[in-house]
Amino acid sequence: MMKKISLVVVCLAALSLVVPTFCSAAEEKPAGQTGTSAPQVKKEVPPPLSITGTVTKVDKEAGSFELTVEGEATPKVFKASPKILGKIAVGDKVIVHYRVAKGGENKAVAVKKAEEKPKPKPKENQPKK
Repeated sequence: MMKKISLVVVCLAALSLVVPTFCSAAEEKPAGQTGTSAPQVKKEVPPPLSITGTVTKVDKEAGSFELTVEGEATPKVFKASPKILGKIAVGDKVIVHYRVAKGGENKAVAVKKAEEKPKPKPKENQPKK
């Protein structure tokens, strides 16, 4: 009986050393990854920038358009997909969501028509209570 108890204690002691090491190694490596490769760093993409202005030129062949922004002397040029270029026309007031590429060019990711704020209604003479 004493041999069985001591055998169980030895097995439990051995497992208590092996199991935590195995579990911590499983947490460090994603499934399917073997060996000691460098950890993959996930790049965080910043949110797109936004700007409101009036479309002054659309060049579908070049895949770009120009936007004049109030208070700026030179128009901004944006590269855009044919889908985006099909949605806009010269004279449209739009909000452009864009990213700046490595080469410094502006890449439009979304364009939507700018909504003009409705003018507030004048207050009517309300009867005094």
